[in-house]
Amino acid sequence: MVARFAVIAVLLGGCSVGAVETPGGGPDGGNNNGAATFTSMVSPLVTRCLGCHSGVQMPTLSSFNNLQAKYKAAPGTTNVLVTKGDHQGTTYFTPAEQTTIAAWIDSL
Repeated sequence: MVARFAVIAVLLGGCSVGAVETPGGGPDGGNNNGAATFTSMVSPLVTRCLGCHSGVQMPTLSSFNNLQAKYKAAPGTTNVLVTKGDHQGTTYFTPAEQTTIAAWIDSL
């Protein structure tokens, strides 16, 4: 009986199942496309914002990795990145741009 248990333990100990992927593993849903989609979808819309939001003043819009987590949090339609697009008396995001940014957030 002990020998049989030892053989089973050795066989199972040599098995490696690897990491189990789970959805929603990070700010980009675990798919690592957040940076690419930020570059293609959001970056062109926020270039005019970089005068203030490229480092010190939040949100940091210079890259996906620099953008703080709360600006990546769903739901996109109520995310502060979309809702605070209008500030300082200027409309920074058109309704179409707000929809694009909200869809990007929801895709993460």
